[in-house]
Amino acid sequence: MAKGYTCVGSIRGDCGVLHRTLSGAVACLWRDRQGCASQGGYSDRSIRHADGTPLDDDEIEAVEEML
Repeated sequence: MAKGYTCVGSIRGDCGVLHRTLSGAVACLWRDRQGCASQGGYSDRSIRHADGTPLDDDEIEAVEEML
């Protein structure tokens, strides 16, 4: 597994940041969602490992708790 996380979406693209922690990636995702919502849209970004692999079940549960 790659060290770090990033936020990426097929429309919005990636955030351009390698987050060292899952909580940092969650904060980035939350800011993106809030920014899109304030303009009447929505963010298609999700958190992935830096190597592009999806989060495991424990990580997904942690993200849901933080959001």
